[in-house]
Amino acid sequence: MNRLDENTIIIAYATIVAPILAVLGTIAFQIWKSRKDRQEAIIEDIRRRRISIISDLFAYRFVLTDGMFSADALTSFSYALNRIPIEFHDHKAVLDAYREIGTNFTSEKFYSFLRLLMEAVEIDADLIDRHMVEAPPSASSAGFGIGAFTKGGLMEATAAARKPDVSQGQ
Repeated sequence: MNRLDENTIIIAYATIVAPILAVLGTIAFQIWKSRKDRQEAIIEDIRRRRISIISDLFAYRFVLTDGMFSADALTSFSYALNRIPIEFHDHKAVLDAYREIGTNFTSEKFYSFLRLLMEAVEIDADLIDRHMVEAPPSASSAGFGIGAFTKGGLMEATAAARKPDVSQGQ
């Protein structure tokens, strides 16, 4: 074989192989990028659901106050609490605090729990303080107290809200 034939073969081989390698590289990159994007979307969805729980707990915190809540609010608050073991299954500290929150429930425990949840989703927990948790804004001039925090706790408040109103002839 002469020198020209060898160069011709190399050029022909490169002309055929290079586009195939480029296509394979592009496909591999697209698969990698798709998996990465899917994983990022899953992580963002988990974070969004966790933030939703925190928002609901904070928004419906007034169900812990002295009888100033509706059954719908209590249901929403309970729904948010019940989602915690599922949505925070990979946060041992959150699950431990969740198990503890019903035992001798106090406003301090609830406040600490909200802060722990916020830290778990990397929200600045200094955005809330005890006063914001214990004294939610009210539409009435009487305002809200922290009665359920100090007068029997969450379980009694939950039970009271679920009792049917017999005065309306049900």
